[in-house]
Amino acid sequence: MIIIFMNIIQMSNENLLNRLVDRILSNDETNAIRLINNNNINHLFSQSYPQHNNNTLLTMACSQKLSKVALALLDSHNAKPDHVNADGDTALILACNNKMT
Repeated sequence: MIIIFMNIIQMSNENLLNRLVDRILSNDETNAIRLINNNNINHLFSQSYPQHNNNTLLTMACSQKLSKVALALLDSHNAKPDHVNADGDTALILACNNKMT
């Protein structure tokens, strides 16, 4: 019973993360922030995604110029601003390159 419950939680977290990645990559800042703020998935924000150039949600947000999403992820205290993606970029480098304010 416990294993089934844990599998359901894992599937739910993966579904939420996939939805969040989709929102970020489609520049849907409003709904991305809503997903960040309304779900207890903060512990998953530091994961990197090999299928997305080894980016984290934070580096994805910075590469898409979504400053409000980036700030919401940083406010969670679980984003890793020093993570280096497959191109050797951090969130700060991407934010600067994209002239985020």
